[in-house]
Amino acid sequence: MDMREEFVVKVARICDASTRSEAMRYLVRHKDACSNLAELLAETPGAIEAIFKELAAVYPQLERHTLTADITAPACNAFSLLQVIAGDKFTRPFFKKHDYSVFLLPFLYHVDSSWSAENLRLGALGVLGALLKDDDNDDVVAHLVGTPIIPLCLQIMEHDATVIISLATFVLQKILACPAGLAHCSATPERITNVLHVLNIVVTHLTVHPSTRLLKLAIRCYISLSRNRQIFDLVKHTLPQSLKDNTFMAVFGSSRTVTCEWHCLLQMLGFEKDPAKIDFGDGLLTKEILEAVFSDTGSSDA
Repeated sequence: MDMREEFVVKVARICDASTRSEAMRYLVRHKDACSNLAELLAETPGAIEAIFKELAAVYPQLERHTLTADITAPACNAFSLLQVIAGDKFTRPFFKKHDYSVFLLPFLYHVDSSWSAENLRLGALGVLGALLKDDDNDDVVAHLVGTPIIPLCLQIMEHDATVIISLATFVLQKILACPAGLAHCSATPERITNVLHVLNIVVTHLTVHPSTRLLKLAIRCYISLSRNRQIFDLVKHTLPQSLKDNTFMAVFGSSRTVTCEWHCLLQMLGFEKDPAKIDFGDGLLTKEILEAVFSDTGSSDA
């Protein structure tokens, strides 16, 4: 039996409860070796439903805070396979059509600091990240703004560990980069105030726990918000001082991209007047580079 046939057999075995765990472990371990795994999972009757059964099986322990590594391992494997489906342009529409995102919500409601619960939150956020990673995600964003995903991500950004905050911020950044997402978050004073409040908390977190990746995502959120003229003054007024001074210079020094985007933000908000005079020591940042960064703030690079 060649590897392709092996994948077909393993996907079929997901549908049988007695062989499901072993089959899912195999598929997760070898998922990169099968270019059409997403289509196999989507086209095999009962396969996706079986994956969600592994998630539903964890709900009672999630509510009772009795999670263990043995209990969460099958759910983490389920999340890994859902990321494959969510990240494939041919199978991604399944999530919107069948509203599969609702199965992720219980894992985001519980901000539990146990290792098992954190792994499950990472898995759920990873699926959302896979859904949003491409730039042509307007339909996905339009669907997600009608769910509790945004407030749940904001809740996680306030209280969680840096790696989980980064994933939640990535989801928020991709939503804000889409016109429908930006309009939704800016639609009421309560929504935009909450978003800005949480972003301020994230920036404060970064002063204690520096992270180039998280800083880049936070800056991109501010850039997207700054494009809405109705809330421009509020964004400018509430921008943390640490993003206007040299607090993060050590973090910027490790990434030219983050430095460019930081200067883009300051220029947009009027804190820097002449982008042609921004000097990195190895050459001036030109207007053309700034414009390229402006146009790239919705990219999938997390």
